[in-house]
Amino acid sequence: MPGRSPLSYRPDVDGLRAIAVLSVVAYHASPGYAPGGFVGVDIFYVISGYLISSILIREGATGQISLLGFYARRIRRLFPALLVVLTATAALGWFYLLPHELAALGKHLAAGAAYVINIVFRHEAGYFDTEAGAKPLLHLWSLAIEEQFYLVWPILLMLAIRWRHLSTAILLVAGVSLVLCLSTAKQNSAAAFYLPQYRFWELALGALLASLQAVPGATRGPRLPTFSPALTARLSTLSALAGACLLVIGIFLLDAETIYPGPATLLPCLGALLLIAAGPETPFNRILLAHPIPVFIGLISYPLYLWHWPLLSYLTIVDAGGRPSWRLAAVGLALALSVATYLLVERPLRHARGGAIPLLLLALSSLFIVVGLAAYGGGLSPRLGDPQYADIGRAIEDWEHPNGLTAEEREGLTLYSYGSGPQRYLFIGDSNMEQYWPRVKRIVADRADVTVSFATWGGCPPVPGAFGVGAGRPGEACRDFMLRAFERAEADDVKAVVVAAAWRSYFERPGVVFDGPDDGDIALSRPAREAALRSLTDTLQGLARRGKAVWLVLPMPVAKAFAPESIVKRSVDGRVRIREPGLSRGKVDEQLAPLRAELTMVAKASGAGVIDPMQWLCDETSCRGRLDDGTLLYKDSGHLRSSIVAAHASFIDVVFSAGSSPP
Repeated sequence: MPGRSPLSYRPDVDGLRAIAVLSVVAYHASPGYAPGGFVGVDIFYVISGYLISSILIREGATGQISLLGFYARRIRRLFPALLVVLTATAALGWFYLLPHELAALGKHLAAGAAYVINIVFRHEAGYFDTEAGAKPLLHLWSLAIEEQFYLVWPILLMLAIRWRHLSTAILLVAGVSLVLCLSTAKQNSAAAFYLPQYRFWELALGALLASLQAVPGATRGPRLPTFSPALTARLSTLSALAGACLLVIGIFLLDAETIYPGPATLLPCLGALLLIAAGPETPFNRILLAHPIPVFIGLISYPLYLWHWPLLSYLTIVDAGGRPSWRLAAVGLALALSVATYLLVERPLRHARGGAIPLLLLALSSLFIVVGLAAYGGGLSPRLGDPQYADIGRAIEDWEHPNGLTAEEREGLTLYSYGSGPQRYLFIGDSNMEQYWPRVKRIVADRADVTVSFATWGGCPPVPGAFGVGAGRPGEACRDFMLRAFERAEADDVKAVVVAAAWRSYFERPGVVFDGPDDGDIALSRPAREAALRSLTDTLQGLARRGKAVWLVLPMPVAKAFAPESIVKRSVDGRVRIREPGLSRGKVDEQLAPLRAELTMVAKASGAGVIDPMQWLCDETSCRGRLDDGTLLYKDSGHLRSSIVAAHASFIDVVFSAGSSPP
């Protein structure tokens, strides 16, 4: 509360750290119990902004800020535990990972040690990004943002203190960052999540409270008002209870479908802010947060945050992540390692004398950057480095679209095109259509009369009126994109239209809405499924009546059993077994036969031709996942490799045959 030194130890703040770290661990270990537990990171940000800024404001007001001293303290605080966890993560990576996985870990190891891993993850984010659970250092993105903040924050505070409008300056920084975050979150969620300018407001919010609580004489500018002791006590109690309620709402009512960061991020941030502002003497803080158990968990919160995710991630990698007992054991091991790290590494090095310690820690961190880059470049071989695993990494990276294509914008529609001939062949769909680009390029490379264009969007159903919803879906923008794509298909220069998609993802799974003319927005199940099929039929029929050659590509087998990484089954004890990729024809027919029949009827009713990838991928008994020479066919569970498509996907050639007209 006003008048209390910002440098006084606050055990209740350590208790708040415990809430933050436990919510994150619970979310990662078992999200059903804390569906919004990811807000713990935001709580950490507010705490950090408050505590660090409190110290800097006091030092700045007396002219004692030393940038070298500040960064030396940060190195002592963060590097020891991080270096221990990076060492263990790298060792586990050598033991468990395949060559391409170790290379990816090497890149993340170097980026994590350099505190730029959030920027790396931003560039990796996309439709084909690796599953989050298979990235052992994914959690370091939050530490990188925090350190990027503190690279510039002491300098900004010094300037603001000299300007004598500290709170105003901090409020300006927080406001600009918050506006950027809210305006970007929906259109570019990956950027808003990983890039620092969209997250700085959370740390600045804690700093704002620190500036308002500055003791008289520490700095000029507004401070929190002073009330009578009785009123102050009541306000503090209300502040703590309101803050606790906001945290409960954030942790238990938000979930992975929430746009985050976004407006909902204000819940944990304001909750943490109100709890800190309530002060250590408030009953809630003094009795609950300052209890020895949460205080101790708060003290080990940093190593616990570092340890828990790599352990859970490696369980996922070795196919043990779905076992509750293993995940519980991983959390228990993380707790034990955190206590040991705190007592034996973090605390001794933080308080050890000697100015050379930060330099030594920096040198060790630089060594991790070198080792990580060596692994990324293929200079380090894992235990599982046998040649039999080499094609797995090559298969996963085997993707060509949109390489060789040129983007062209017209009336709000982006097409990726190749060639300059008068006859345009338009390919509409999602990533399942994009996979056929290498074969298309091979066919038309020497044809001067042809232009091919791809109007595609990953996760977007090529059905007029349909659009994806939920995490990772393009939403209503997808609907508008496909409407423009089919309008473009009506143009006179378009000779043929080919439509392909991961149809099962849209017609048989939740997460897609159909905006029917009479039905409103309804999920793609009956009757929305029928409405969407009617819409697709009418659209293709309209194109056929305009003289277009129309082709509908049927769904291909999609299952985890086809994914390259699925052929390697690893166990916790390090044993490895190899399985054959693929599924029985009966299993595939069980999944796809009804939908294939419906789409065939759509083609027949609309006058479209049918292209069936299963004629090549399957025989009477099975659907294969590799060629006879052992080469894998798929890049993941639902897409063919580009090199395979270019050499073998002759079923797409019919689009360019003489006349290019369906039978």
